[in-house]
This record gives sequence, C-alpha cells and structure tokens, in this order.
Amino acid sequence: AFAAGAATAIEKARLLRSESQRAEEAAALFEVSKALTSALRQEEVLDLILEKACALIGVEMAAVFLIDEPTQTLDYIRGLGPGNDLFKVHRLKAGEGIAGRTVVTKGPVQSADILADPRITYSAEDRERIAQDGLHALLGVPLVSGARVLGALGVGERSVRNFREDEVRALAALGSAAAVALENARLFEAER
Repeated sequence: AFAAGAATAIEKARLLRSESQRAEEAAALFEVSKALTSALRQEEVLDLILEKACALIGVEMAAVFLIDEPTQTLDYIRGLGPGNDLFKVHRLKAGEGIAGRTVVTKGPVQSADILADPRITYSAEDRERIAQDGLHALLGVPLVSGARVLGALGVGERSVRNFREDEVRALAALGSAAAVALENARLFEAER
C-alpha cells in the first residue's frame, strides 16, 4: 500500500512539474512573439531570438544561420554565448552540420555529442574547431516563413546532453515566431 501511494504521489508531482513547465513555456513564447513582432530592425530581432533561445532552453549558446539564395548555402548571421562564432568565417552547405541538416529536413535535428554522431557531417577544419572549443550538444530548428525556409536557429552547450521533447517543441515554436519576425524585419528594411 505504501509503495502504491508513493508511486501515485511521484506521478502527481511529475504531472504538476510538467504542467508548470508548459505554463512557463507558453508565457515565454507569448512574450517572445509579442516582442519579436514589435522589433523592426534585423539586428534587434536577431539579438532577441538568441537571448530568448538560450533562456528558454537553458543553454550556453545560440546561433542563427540564414540561407544565401544565390549559393544555397547557410551563412552564420549572429550568435550569443561562448563558442557561438565557430562558424563565423565560412558558409555551411545544405545538409552540413546541425544547421544544414535542419534546413534540408525542414524539422528539428539534435545531437547529444556532435563529433561522435555519424549523422552529422562537418569539414575536417570545422571538426577540429569544434573539438578545440569543446562543443558537444546541439539542437537546430528550421526558420520557416510560409512555404519558404529562411535558415536555422541552433542552440548548444559544451556538455553532452539529450534535449527533452518539450525543449525541442519550445525551440521549434520560437523558430516559427522568429522566422516571421525576421521576414517582417527584412521587408521593413527593404522599404526604407
């Protein structure tokens, strides 16, 4: 009887914690959506996306990659946190790294340890920089506006980590709001 009661209490605590996390996630996403739709300059939008991504998922770093239409490569646009500038100096090809796979699959892609994950490909130069930096866990989501993939939002940290389903969902929701905000900022800047 005691074991059954303890199991019931543990399950109720887990459900309460899960509901509390969902409520916090919803509040954060509402705040982000509201803020993102009011920001008009791309730099402001990017800074807000990165800040909220790190806070929402509880990670050290975040980066945004946008597709360069003529070359169909991903350009590192902006990052936040240690190790965020690993890809600053060049472009990623479609399918390369977490960001490249995210854009090709049009869905979330994660790796608990990117250098040990055979699904994730990087150039030898990138692999060396990633190893030197100590980056391990990455999660990427596509930035999709309408039917168009604009790029990818990625978060990561230097420890090995599996991202939980609620974290993947939260980052995907942030990515959706971020894509709309980036498209709005692009249109606003084009009209200036």
